[in-house]
Amino acid sequence: MRNWKLKNPYWGCVNSPEFQKLFLDQSRKLIDLEAYGLFVDDARFNDQATEWGGCFCDHCVSGFTTYLQDNGADTLSSTFNYRDYLRSAGIDSLPAKNRQVPLWTLYRAFQTKSVIRFLTSWRKSVENYARRPVTFLTNNYGGQWTGIYQIFDIGVAELPENRLNRDYILARTSEAGRLNKKQYFTLSSDDESKQLKALFLTYSANSALIIPWDVHVPGKSQKSATRFLGKNQTFQPVYKLLREDESKFSQAVIKSNQTRRATPLQIVSKSKADSLHIQSYDLERYKIIMIEGNNRLKSHIITIQAGKTIKLEDIKILFPNPNIVQVRKEEHNYKVEFSNELIIFSLKK
Repeated sequence: MRNWKLKNPYWGCVNSPEFQKLFLDQSRKLIDLEAYGLFVDDARFNDQATEWGGCFCDHCVSGFTTYLQDNGADTLSSTFNYRDYLRSAGIDSLPAKNRQVPLWTLYRAFQTKSVIRFLTSWRKSVENYARRPVTFLTNNYGGQWTGIYQIFDIGVAELPENRLNRDYILARTSEAGRLNKKQYFTLSSDDESKQLKALFLTYSANSALIIPWDVHVPGKSQKSATRFLGKNQTFQPVYKLLREDESKFSQAVIKSNQTRRATPLQIVSKSKADSLHIQSYDLERYKIIMIEGNNRLKSHIITIQAGKTIKLEDIKILFPNPNIVQVRKEEHNYKVEFSNELIIFSLKK
């Protein structure tokens, strides 16, 4: 298969015995290196290729003829060649604009089943070779669990910004759990605030966010796409705090999913126009609080009203940079002023 729009235009065809052998040989090499898991990017292979054209190699053409014969076209000649058939119909390139492609729905179904058959056989061969547990992973865009993705144990979903919300993430993780799978995420964004928001939303759903390093950020076209390289000083403090007691966090976020408010703290905004979205997570030694303010406002002023006396040094700003956040004490309360849409801080217990 070849797609001229890509820098690396060559794809492996799952119906090719040569590619099948190559793929399995490379997998065995990784197992020999004691890899505990194998990640396939992207696992759709021939199925995805039908979106920009498709594979019409001799293996696919003959395989499609057999597929048609096995699915009702028992009078079809074994010499039927779908590639030549399309050319005779005046279709020499795909996708064909403004016209129906004969047998195309059946051809796509054939390619989907070809991928499922190939991956199922490949997984079984790897497991027999390894003779130990091996985890199989793939990226499943948007958290989909189609037949192809269900062959794998873990899906890593490329999450677009417009799906960055608690309900969507919970729905995707719940679907994975129903299938006895795990769903992790990576956010397709170069916005640090959104990456940190995704971190908390995924952890609160008992999932995880891949550390945002070399993240694909889509553009208006394939050529305009960029990569986001997260800064260590932005993400390390938050990840470090979460990793210190991840088991406690997992227990706490379940409660947070139910309450969706920070207790026993009371956090209020100075402006009635600044509607706050607050999430609180209890760890053994800390409470982590993430607050989203109204993105239409240039600055935000909130008051932290604690049920007990807290010291200024007990409040640690994790995001944004502490140098651009003002925290001052007013009697038993603390006033916090920040300009970012998002603020994350920890409160020592």
